[in-house]
Amino acid sequence: GLKFKKCTVFLNSRIIQDVFRLAQLISGDTRQELGPEIEEDMNKFLVEMENEAVDLKALGIKGVDKQTIINILYQCDGLKANL
Repeated sequence: GLKFKKCTVFLNSRIIQDVFRLAQLISGDTRQELGPEIEEDMNKFLVEMENEAVDLKALGIKGVDKQTIINILYQCDGLKANL
């Protein structure tokens, strides 16, 4: 059990890093059509990211804040932010 939990935390951390790094490549007119299951997962992910501490500086991301990246992802994926 414990090894799996550590692995899951690592994977989740790695996924977060990858998503935030890749989000920098999205232009303002980029749109991605998601299937219902992926849309639900992405919505859950973005809601979680609202409260997650993400060290953008450590990821080498400069000139943009976490909320801006989250908003870009909502827009790109055609999702509605839970404001």
